[in-house]
Amino acid sequence: WAGPALVGDLGVEGEPDDAMASLYPAHVGWCDLVRKHGGHVVPTYAGGLLAYFGYPLALEHAARQALQATLAILGDNKPGVAVRIGVHTGMVVSGGSQAVPDVVGNTTAVAIRLRLLVAPGQIAVSHDVVRLVAGFYECVPVGIHRLPGISAPVEVLRVIGNGEARDRLDSTMLAPMIGRAMELEALTRTWEDARQGQCNVLLVKGDAGIGKSRLLNELKIRVAGADVAVRELRCYPEFSRSPFRPVIALFESIFGCEEGDDDAAKFARMARYLNANHPGIAAAMVPILASFMSLPACAPYADINQPLPVRREAELSMLVRLLQSLSERAPILLLVEDLHWADPSTLELVRSLVELDHGFPMLAVLTARSDFLPPWREDVVPTRMLAGLRDEEICSLISGIAPELPPAVIRCLVERADGIPLFAEELARLASGGEDDEVPATLRDLLAARLDATGEAKFTAQLAATIGRSFALDILSQVSPLAPQAVLQGVHRLVAADLLWSSDGVVYQFRHALIRDTAYQSQTHSGRKTAHLKIAHVLQTTGGRFVSGQPELIAQHLAAGEEFEQAAIFWLRAGNQACQRAAGSEAILHYKAGLAQVDRVADSPAKLQLAFDLLNGLGLAAIAVEGYASGEAAAAHARALALSGRHAGNPDVFRAIWGLWASASSMRASSQGTTSSSKRGR
Repeated sequence: WAGPALVGDLGVEGEPDDAMASLYPAHVGWCDLVRKHGGHVVPTYAGGLLAYFGYPLALEHAARQALQATLAILGDNKPGVAVRIGVHTGMVVSGGSQAVPDVVGNTTAVAIRLRLLVAPGQIAVSHDVVRLVAGFYECVPVGIHRLPGISAPVEVLRVIGNGEARDRLDSTMLAPMIGRAMELEALTRTWEDARQGQCNVLLVKGDAGIGKSRLLNELKIRVAGADVAVRELRCYPEFSRSPFRPVIALFESIFGCEEGDDDAAKFARMARYLNANHPGIAAAMVPILASFMSLPACAPYADINQPLPVRREAELSMLVRLLQSLSERAPILLLVEDLHWADPSTLELVRSLVELDHGFPMLAVLTARSDFLPPWREDVVPTRMLAGLRDEEICSLISGIAPELPPAVIRCLVERADGIPLFAEELARLASGGEDDEVPATLRDLLAARLDATGEAKFTAQLAATIGRSFALDILSQVSPLAPQAVLQGVHRLVAADLLWSSDGVVYQFRHALIRDTAYQSQTHSGRKTAHLKIAHVLQTTGGRFVSGQPELIAQHLAAGEEFEQAAIFWLRAGNQACQRAAGSEAILHYKAGLAQVDRVADSPAKLQLAFDLLNGLGLAAIAVEGYASGEAAAAHARALALSGRHAGNPDVFRAIWGLWASASSMRASSQGTTSSSKRGR
């Protein structure tokens, strides 16, 4: 599974030796920029640069990180060197060698050809990439192009700079918030306490997409006014090893730093801001803050010359003091998002904030995912877990986004969303646009990253997903080539990652349908086919309860494993069993599924008999559901009777004749009754 592929074309002029002297340092520097943004660089030749984002491990924001890298490359101008870049996103099949991530090459081929559509110093992206980064980057159309070797035309755009969005909430049209009134009221009451002089801290935890950021956004809207100072720290996975990066980004924003400012300009902006807004502490704070932001001090200030532990203590004290100074003007609403991605230094700062009673008016609301383990004692900070929305709330959310969807589709989306608002929103937008991907592209990186984070347990998740949304541990152990203890360890790791759950340790279930779909789709076609056939074999040989009780499960695995005739046989068994249980509607579905498989089997007497039995079963099930006048029953029996002519001596031909007669007689009687009634009416 991979996100965007980035292809850079580096151009130089002049003699070869002079060109090499210019090209080499540029290439090295730009490869470092790609790696800094989470990219995987692949060796190329002829002045090229090829990188993959979301490979070998998925990245939650792969597309955004790819474009961050491209803009950084363009901003790192090298004399005599020009670069043009193409970016495309898609699924890739890897052969296991990190030097060749895209064995088939379809995704890479598009990126390679895209770069030829723009001039040096420009970035071309496909519309598939733009869908993932809408709002974060500003793009202009280049047109729809047919690329050599690519069957479908590609809509091409050119990136011209950063957009205004800072997070997903800024980048999309927000639907009304649903189902969080109680949580919002609780936060509002806590804020009112903070305004009266209390220093309150609250941790909000929940699954990805559960609505943590949306809740904080609504809180900001509710408390907006002149008597509040809102300060926000945002943690990102790519900066999880960069000390204090979220805090530094906050200060750069407060000081008015602009993209392209050098260190001297940043220092000047910082000193000017502190002297204007905090004159009482500016003299002491400027050198400490300069050290904190790795800025060289300029006269009249001097660099701090202290041992590192002493300097760290001074920096932490200074940050708390700065917050206290801010609170003298207005109560502070401090929002710290995604602590699960925070670097250790930022976590240390947050810990110093929450463990000490600073005695100034502030509400700090922290957010993190469910598996985040805070570095402070649990009794220090109240924690509120956000649960999934109820089905009726998810239904309202989907209806608000896509009111044109029929009720049956909405019910299906509600089931797949599993109470997660983000999942519901993206599924609704996908369905509203007429697309039918099992996993929306906007969620793939998020879900794949959670899966990849489980390491070797990902393989166990893939096998389990092939079995289904829920699975028995003993069946998984028999299907897996791993030792039973290794399978159990993998399952436990998936449970710890909050991807699976079980009430009895015997049967497990994926917490979310989209997690299961992502794990399933992350396999190759041949891998899925092999797994399905192994599962079908295990269910037939050791899963007696499945053969006798749920033959449709075996039929599904045989069909996915492309054993079409055997799949049809089990669909026939499933249909017959449903008829015996008076479940006519289910029987109709089973018989139709069997007929779809028979159509893919080579002609033979066995195929004719199988099709005949399925059609007869379909006809009888349709009569049971719709009555003797069923048109579907008549059509099925007519097809069965036609097949009997090609299969001489079929002992069951009477069933087809009788079914056709019963349907035709009832339809004729119904027609006569309607005519007679009409005459009496006249």
